[in-house]
Amino acid sequence: MALVGPILDTARTHLNDDGGAMWPDTNIMPKFQEAFREMLLELENNGLSVIREISTVMTVAAGDTDLSLNVNYPTDLIIPMEMKERQIGQLNNQFIPMTKIDYVPNIQQDVRLIWWSWRTDKILLLGATVANQVELRYQGSLAVPTKNSDTIPFIFAEMFLSRRTASLCYASVGNFDRADYFGNDAKLMLAKVIQMNINRDLQTLPAKRQGYHRRFKTSSVIRGI
Repeated sequence: MALVGPILDTARTHLNDDGGAMWPDTNIMPKFQEAFREMLLELENNGLSVIREISTVMTVAAGDTDLSLNVNYPTDLIIPMEMKERQIGQLNNQFIPMTKIDYVPNIQQDVRLIWWSWRTDKILLLGATVANQVELRYQGSLAVPTKNSDTIPFIFAEMFLSRRTASLCYASVGNFDRADYFGNDAKLMLAKVIQMNINRDLQTLPAKRQGYHRRFKTSSVIRGI
């Protein structure tokens, strides 16, 4: 797996800025992150799932009713699936299920949270009179890298990311010829990245699957080829 740092260095080489005078990390990282999001979307559209089931434990302070404001709220959350709660100091096997409802009831808080609601992309709670811990199980996308030491979990993804990052950088300063050049090169590399990772997934399956965009054969005779 590739590291973010060397990918940024390669992008700077494409930008003729090996020393980082024009494109230090603070300037180039947002362009890299945009390229990464584009790659995730294309991978998902081609049958390579970037969605994961994840569990995390958070402490909810007494009186808190909006879990999305919690300092440890997951930034990669797409859809919450299940929540459990326990009081501070209890063990993992003492988590008890919470009840998902459409609207949090307007009733007096107790020592337990009891209910949760998924509204306007937020997890809302009744709140409790004491601090509790919740275990959230959710569907989340791969986190967008933020540090040079972060890893990219796709084979040869750096071939696309370095070129697409350079393309976005060129476009941001109005050099559209160079932006188009590296953008087109990035598209070619992305197709190879997708195929390489599909091939890797196929090796782990007991039987070969159909490619995502492959047409089904409707006749024993294929004409026009």
